[in-house]
Amino acid sequence: MVNQGAKKRVWLLLLVAGLGGMVFGKTLPMPPRPNPVGEKQPVFGAAEGHFTFDGKPAVIISGSVHYPRVPRAYWRDRIRKAKAMGFNCIGTYIFWNAHEKKPGEFDFSGNLDIAAFMRVCQEEGMWVIVRPGPYVCSEWDFGGMPAWLLKDPEMQVRTGDPKFLEATARYMKAVGEQLKDWQVTHGGPIIQVQVENEYGQFGRPGNEDDMAYNKAIHDQLIAAGFDAMFIRCDWPKKKTIGTAHIDGVYTTMNFGGSADTAFAFFEEEYPGMPKMCGEYWVGWFDHWGAKHHTKALAPFIKQIEWMLDNSVSFNVYMLHGGSNFGFTSGANWSSGQYSADTTSYDYDSPMDETGRITDKFFIFRDTIKKYLPPNYELPEPPEQIKRIEVPEFNLEQTAGFDQLFREPFKSEQAPHMEAMDLNQGLALYETTVEVPKAGECKLSFSELKDRAIVIVNGKRVATLDRRLKQNTARIELPAGNVELGILLENMGHLNYARELMKDRKGLGEVTLDDKPVLGWEILTFPLELEDIASLKFSDAPAQPSALPVFFRGEFSVDEVGDTLLDMTGWGKCMVWVNGINLGRFWDIGPQYTLYLPGCWMRPGANEVVVMDIEPTGHHAIRGVTEFIYGLKVDKNLSYNRKPGETIQLSKKQMVASGSFKDGDDAQLVDFGKTISARFICIESLSSHSEDNHASIAEIHLIDAKDQWLDRDGWQVVYADSEEIVAEPASASNVMDNQPVTFWHTQYKGGSTPHPHQVVIDLGAVKEFKTLRYLPRNGANPGKIKDYRIYAAKPLFDGLKAKD
Repeated sequence: MVNQGAKKRVWLLLLVAGLGGMVFGKTLPMPPRPNPVGEKQPVFGAAEGHFTFDGKPAVIISGSVHYPRVPRAYWRDRIRKAKAMGFNCIGTYIFWNAHEKKPGEFDFSGNLDIAAFMRVCQEEGMWVIVRPGPYVCSEWDFGGMPAWLLKDPEMQVRTGDPKFLEATARYMKAVGEQLKDWQVTHGGPIIQVQVENEYGQFGRPGNEDDMAYNKAIHDQLIAAGFDAMFIRCDWPKKKTIGTAHIDGVYTTMNFGGSADTAFAFFEEEYPGMPKMCGEYWVGWFDHWGAKHHTKALAPFIKQIEWMLDNSVSFNVYMLHGGSNFGFTSGANWSSGQYSADTTSYDYDSPMDETGRITDKFFIFRDTIKKYLPPNYELPEPPEQIKRIEVPEFNLEQTAGFDQLFREPFKSEQAPHMEAMDLNQGLALYETTVEVPKAGECKLSFSELKDRAIVIVNGKRVATLDRRLKQNTARIELPAGNVELGILLENMGHLNYARELMKDRKGLGEVTLDDKPVLGWEILTFPLELEDIASLKFSDAPAQPSALPVFFRGEFSVDEVGDTLLDMTGWGKCMVWVNGINLGRFWDIGPQYTLYLPGCWMRPGANEVVVMDIEPTGHHAIRGVTEFIYGLKVDKNLSYNRKPGETIQLSKKQMVASGSFKDGDDAQLVDFGKTISARFICIESLSSHSEDNHASIAEIHLIDAKDQWLDRDGWQVVYADSEEIVAEPASASNVMDNQPVTFWHTQYKGGSTPHPHQVVIDLGAVKEFKTLRYLPRNGANPGKIKDYRIYAAKPLFDGLKAKD
């Protein structure tokens, strides 16, 4: 429970000083620029509902730029562009797993030198918001936590588990040693330090242990030497805002629209507290096998203007997304669907993945300029970093995967990767099975995470993919002793949802025709730089193999510059250039280029090594100057309608009908009585755009006490139509807690007329009185006009229960 009395005591001075604070209109008070390194800084604080410098109100205009997603040589370029856009602050996470790859061994060098990043920000006149986690989400592997935590089968991350808190304390101490002297209180640019990250979305309401954990992280930060202003962030709803409250810590909210609604709610919860949007989502991230996200700009500008009109501070997420180099990309979990994040973290940001300024940059800049004081001059953006083309070159040298074989790990059961100290990469599980009779056999895995290639007597016979919810293969086996191999790939640890607590990569229990398969030998392949450097390449063509193949080639340039490696024609790869891991590539799209920064190139010869898990026979690469996007969709992915299903609804099951207003705001449907049901169907009869389409951003249910029902355990069991080819608009988006994603009916290749239905299984019979419908944002087709809502305890006729 939230201690409302404590909250009121903490903010009493703010209430007395000025209820809600002043609104400054079209000219906003801007903070002073940080003084040079080594000089005393103004006192940063809060009063009368605003943040202040030396007691004077100031609006923080911040943008997220993450140091490991940007080459160190380009940090200054990105920060100067942020300043030219009108920003006065940079927000960054600190990524625990980047710094502590092995327990107790910390790395703050090179691209991970966070103190140097703070220095650059200060030298360029930018304040900094530091967000050290320990969990950061951010579509980063395991939400920034080290995967070695999962080696302990009993480890409970993001809880008060003493073993977890012991690890976080060590990490916080190391971060504090790097950053404590860079706080504004010690002459540095850091004005705010965030405690955890969106913990209200993870922690359980009313659970004292979870709240104690959240406070423990706050205490660890203090013990590590942090004494700047502490903040937290969560989504604008009672469950999340209230759940993770910490006395003395300022609250910010993360959202992608409806700022007015969010801050009206915020004012009810935290009257008098300075208003800040901790993350304002101006774009979105991509998943392999789904369309690249782009977002219409007008709705975002409208929200930015509202916040500036109302003197609300904000942090644009992302101002510059950058790249998930190496194995840093994570994965998301929504309604039972695993989706791996791409290498590109472009995010449709004002600066694209390569740092180039976009049209969005200038529109944001022009918007912010309207609110600046007359004497507040914005510098011109620095010159764009040169992009170059690289003529096509072939990777003709090859090396066998068997060169990386080492002493195997032996186990009767098939262990998960982390148990073998393998936190990234591949593992080859091998055993011998005795088959009494030749024929088809059923090979099953109880917990396949993430992608498995099945090898029988040295030949590939099947591929299973967690994204497609595949865990069983029917394979032909000869009689006698059969060599069975499983090449398992980690495609990224979950970075979001409670499911991440148990995202150990492995096979689970392996059975063949329902009989356990035992006696495993496992070879592990972390694919570290020393592994790649050890390879001996030859000019001989690649030999037929069930395992991945390494290819090597070179390109030469007279002058270095940024380029985009066109990987069209390759299969499923990792790419190293001059020993630097650029990240993953997969031909299912959406990205067909990998960013190669010019600062990682050399004049003259540059070495390229590609490991292809799915060799296609294509061995050529070229460098281009524009992104290439495409999509190869697996028809098994994400559809929430089984073949032959057609819902049959009855009038007796109908609990409401009516019309939604046109617009972006959430709307409520009051049923007039308490409904008791397990399944609910939202049926669209027409759209405001007068077309065949329907769309929904979010659906919530509210009980008789005006409490939102917890959506953990909910799943979509039916949608009559979904668009997943032209864009990732699966019906599962209606409860993914992201207002910028949505369900949309199919339009690529044809559409079907109304009515359209989405059916949600609440997991058990629940009681509720109101439905909250959030439409897709902006002037887009498919906003529902006329609707009907149905509720039932058994599944609606015509539908089949999900597996």
